Amino acid sequence: MLDIKFIIENPGLIKQGAAKKHVKVQVDKIEELYNKRNKKLRQAEKLRARQNEVSKEIPQKKDEEKEKLLKEMKKVKDRLNLLEPEIDNLEKELETLASIIPNPPLDSVPEGEDEEDNKIIKIQGEKPKFDFKPKNHLKIGENLNIIDMERGAKISGSRFYYLKNEAVLLEFALVQHIIHKLVSKGFTSTIPPVLVKEEAMFATGFFPTDRNEIYEVNPEDDNLFLVGTSEVPLN
Repeated sequence: MLDIKFIIENPGLIKQGAAKKHVKVQVDKIEELYNKRNKKLRQAEKLRARQNEVSKEIPQKKDEEKEKLLKEMKKVKDRLNLLEPEIDNLEKELETLASIIPNPPLDSVPEGEDEEDNKIIKIQGEKPKFDFKPKNHLKIGENLNIIDMERGAKISGSRFYYLKNEAVLLEFALVQHIIHKLVSKGFTSTIPPVLVKEEAMFATGFFPTDRNEIYEVNPEDDNLFLVGTSEVPLN
């Protein structure tokens, strides 16, 4: 979630960025709630300061003065009992509205809703030309008996697959190659947890927008979520 102060200090940037991503945001409402919450926080802090001040005075006062201060403290306590839930509710509402605001994209990012709106920024190298019709990687993998899409779909659904034989060896070889290369450059290799708490998903921007795409584990007990990328536990 973006820092609320940053949102309030950059309303134009936030609104423009959200519009590019076709996300409806309420920046003006956030500012209104922020100011309202801060006003009530100041009131509560002033009341608590008065409580601390009086708690030091009471032992030194005579009965009549002490009674007067005790009555004042009763009113202060009653006022705090009203203020604190109001502040909590404002903070929850503020967090809910702020949590759906996306990170502003770069100015160079085009506005669009699907892949057709994407723009080619740069082409590196030249596309190879063949004197025959090339097969895609899936067809080659099936012919070599290293990819099995049919069984993957049968067991898990569309877009799932089995890697077999040399493809398995190739995947592990690539991982080992990259790990050794990075470690030699001072990289700290890490295998992070794949289940995280809800606040980790919010802190890395996956919640609330992508919540429906994340698997929840034991919601009644552990309330953990299966990460789709290691950036969540690493961040």
